[in-house]
Amino acid sequence: MYPNQNHNRGPTTSDLTCGEIKRAVQKENLGARAIASDIGVPKSTVQSIINRGKATGNWGALPTGPKKGTTGISARTKRAVLEDLKVDFNESQREVANRYDISKHSVCNIYAACGQKSYIQAQSPYLSEGHQADRLKWALDNENTDWNSIIWTDEFTMQTGTNNKQRVVRRRGQKYDPKYMKPYFRSGWKSISVWGAIAHNYKFPLVRCPLEGEGRMTKKLYLERILEPHLSKHVNDLAEKGKNMLIVEDGFKGHHADICKAFKKAHNINNSIHPACYPDLNPIENVWGQLKRMVRARKVRATNADMLWKDVQDEWKKLDINVINREVESMENRRLKILEVKGGPTKY
Repeated sequence: MYPNQNHNRGPTTSDLTCGEIKRAVQKENLGARAIASDIGVPKSTVQSIINRGKATGNWGALPTGPKKGTTGISARTKRAVLEDLKVDFNESQREVANRYDISKHSVCNIYAACGQKSYIQAQSPYLSEGHQADRLKWALDNENTDWNSIIWTDEFTMQTGTNNKQRVVRRRGQKYDPKYMKPYFRSGWKSISVWGAIAHNYKFPLVRCPLEGEGRMTKKLYLERILEPHLSKHVNDLAEKGKNMLIVEDGFKGHHADICKAFKKAHNINNSIHPACYPDLNPIENVWGQLKRMVRARKVRATNADMLWKDVQDEWKKLDINVINREVESMENRRLKILEVKGGPTKY
């Protein structure tokens, strides 16, 4: 049934939620007298709303016009909106508003009253139980790791378009709660592919690979275009300066193919072991994010792959080394966070 309103001030139609009257008639088969008794207004007022709704199909706002906030919305409707939120926090506010015949602004106010707000949904790679176990083991195994002695490598793709983002209703501070995150799966994007490497106080030149027409990255391409001419040089140059560096590569099978392993062994290049799903455990991922934002902020946007590659190189030169150092220096905090969330997703 519907909660009584304040009888002392004589409620008007502007205080009523037309959606409640509509549901009472269509779903609960209540008459005007019963509804009027429950909400504390004259039967004639309720009857006129019912007559208008049945005759015209318009069960919307009353002639007095919509009110700001949620003053004219009953406690029952507010509770129903919040109960729906527990079931589907991805549902748009417009869909909720249409269901209860209230405004989208009112839905926002109902959420805000209990500390909820609509945000762009955070994403993380899909993590199976096995992935989480591997990540937890990594955190335990790296208790005494010197993060400044690692060269972090990775490939990224850059597109001329933009990515679609989905909103989610949650409380402030819940951005990286797995419940409110959206898993994504890597797929083959048609865009430029770029390889890069960083270390504390070091920003190495980017490499575009594979080039257009070369297809996908293969173990042979990786060996001939990345490992031999670039990565081995970076390791050797730092070794000559007294810095014995490990390298981190992602889970691409070509990185760990026999021909690549043989080359690395012959040139004293050693890997630091990382779990398969670890973008939040490689600081270069955050550097890529900053680089992409810089490219997208350019006044003139690239319209083809070659223009985009030039933009990426230009912005890479501008990227402050302190950005790289900050991300590398965050590695111990990342390791501790993995322990805290038992291998689950983190904010990094």
